[in-house]
Formats: sequence, C-alpha cells, structure tokens
Amino acid sequence: MKRKLNASYTIEAAFILPLVFALLYGIIFLGFYLHDHTVIQQCAWEGAFYGAGQTDKISQGEIDAYIEEHLERRLLVSEITQITVRSDKAMVRVKVLGKAKVLGFSMRLLGYTQESRIQAERTAEYPCAAEYVRRGLIISEQLRGLWQKEEKED
Repeated sequence: MKRKLNASYTIEAAFILPLVFALLYGIIFLGFYLHDHTVIQQCAWEGAFYGAGQTDKISQGEIDAYIEEHLERRLLVSEITQITVRSDKAMVRVKVLGKAKVLGFSMRLLGYTQESRIQAERTAEYPCAAEYVRRGLIISEQLRGLWQKEEKED
C-alpha cells in the first residue's frame, strides 16, 4: 500500500531553496564586483588622461586628488586601498588597487577561494605637439570633405 506524505513538498523545498538563494547571492555579488571593477578601471583611465593633457601644469598630488574625487562620488562596495600616480616627461601612469568586500559566510558556504583584489593600471603618454597638430589638420580636412559632399548632393 502506497501512502503519500503531505510534507514531501516541504522537504523538497528545504533542499532546493538554499541552492536558489546561494545562486542569487552569487549573481548579485558578481554584479557588484563587475560594477566596481569597471568604475575603478574608468577612474584610472580618466586620471591618466587628465594628467597627460596638462604636462607641466599639474602635479602627481593633483592627479591623485582628481581620482579620489571621482571615486568618492561613486557607489562602491569595494574598498580602495591604494592610488599610485607616477609621471615623467613622456607619460603618466596611474595604478588603483581595491579590495572587494566579501561576506565571510559566503566564503565558507560556497567555497569561495578566489582573490577579491581589484587592480587597474593605466598609462597615458604626453601628446607630441607637432603630431597633435598634424592629426588635427587631417581630421579637419576629412570633415571639410564630408561637408562639401553633402552640399553637392543637396
């Protein structure tokens, strides 16, 4: 004789729901991590180009302050641990290090062993004045040619 137990759905849910919640937590954590990684990479680029555009007028401390200001206005789950700016006559190099904050229980529960470090290192070279003017002239000639084509077609 077969008997159906009324609690069978409860037992199945007790096995499945923790897996579903762990999966949701992993997706949410991955989203926060990718957001922070993208923001830190972008701030490193902005800082490097900000410094490269103003060769002799700006110091390393001002570039550092510029990056910190941009990072303060962002919603980050990660913690920024170090900002390093190096500049010389040819380039500006910006390095931003961060550490993603991971809840301790997730490390034990999910077996999360990956390093939670975020690193961005970007370099921008100073533009050579002659090369900069030459490229500007080429672009302006191409734009003038496009405008002339449109006028002839009308």
